[in-house]
Amino acid sequence: MQIPEAIRERMRAASSAEAQRDEGIAIAREALREARPLCQGVYVMPPFGRVESALRVLEVL
Repeated sequence: MQIPEAIRERMRAASSAEAQRDEGIAIAREALREARPLCQGVYVMPPFGRVESALRVLEVL
């Protein structure tokens, strides 16, 4: 998997672990919005068993 430099920079710019988590969720939501018209489903894996983070990503639907 290759992570674009723009995404890496967004994560680096986050000032704390909580801010990084929030930015990661924002990035995942954006990706989900972009993918939605192109596929019939997605598989969301909760990071480190944090189901609440996966649910926050899915709220965009």
